[in-house]
Amino acid sequence: MVQRRIMLIGATGCGKTSLANVLDQYGEPVSQDGTSTGIVSARGRQDVRYGKHTIDVPGGYFENPWMYNHLIALAQNHASHVVFVVSQSQRSVAGAPGLAKVFGCSVTGVVTHCDVKSQNKNFCLKQLQQYGVPEPYFNVSVADGSGIPELLQHLF
Repeated sequence: MVQRRIMLIGATGCGKTSLANVLDQYGEPVSQDGTSTGIVSARGRQDVRYGKHTIDVPGGYFENPWMYNHLIALAQNHASHVVFVVSQSQRSVAGAPGLAKVFGCSVTGVVTHCDVKSQNKNFCLKQLQQYGVPEPYFNVSVADGSGIPELLQHLF
């Protein structure tokens, strides 16, 4: 039987890999140079990474509509949960409206980098609503650990 994992999707640079490292219990965020031991860096990566509890999907799958069929197939075959990740430090839009509604498993919304640029918070919440992600939404910061315990309790 295939182990079901938590699939993380979102735009490039939104913090999916750092969040995956925390969920997989590596215990620390990715350093800027990617040299931390036990940590996976996403720089230049275009492959799906299967972690202990996660499926870390490159941002290109989310940013390009012709890759949505791969997102759906990955979720259908391997995911118990899909987490839409948006970054409070970015103000770009990727992904299609209503995309969250195509997944047959539980869907959760996470706003990363909640410790910076608080003026973008409403923008991020509107993005999650446009994707069709149901509330509650979780505000997390991998850097200082805020919001992580609540997210872990929800997912596990």
